Amino acid sequence: SYTHGAHGLVVEFKDFTDVVISHLLSRASVPLESLTTINAVPEGSIPAEEAAPLSIALWELVANALQHAFERNRPSNFIKVDLRNTSGPDRNYRELVVSDDGKGLSDDISANAQASGVATLNRVATHCGGYFTLRSGPGTTAIFSVPTSDT
Repeated sequence: SYTHGAHGLVVEFKDFTDVVISHLLSRASVPLESLTTINAVPEGSIPAEEAAPLSIALWELVANALQHAFERNRPSNFIKVDLRNTSGPDRNYRELVVSDDGKGLSDDISANAQASGVATLNRVATHCGGYFTLRSGPGTTAIFSVPTSDT
């Protein structure tokens, strides 16, 4: 949820991530008992202007992993969500990292694909001055970033 902090509207993103994951678990393509979700987002609040695009990416990436990443007969599967701060040559970024140990990306999906979710995340990241990348094998790792407001 959003609260007012010393520098404006802020979000406890770890708590928000828990709520999103719990809500999306009903969309899993595998039995829930075979699925482990790891919320590695650090405690603490982030500015709402960063949280808004990160929230879009969180929803899309977790939903996609739950729906498409795993073979139904695997006994165990995991999805991990993390949020980390990184430094670029001219600004700092907040990176949302969603990874899974699933089957990886199909040959027709990449970070440049026109698939609706991928295209949307590319547009949002570009609009915010951030970036979006996908890596496959083993599993999939997606990184969605926005510039931090403290740069």
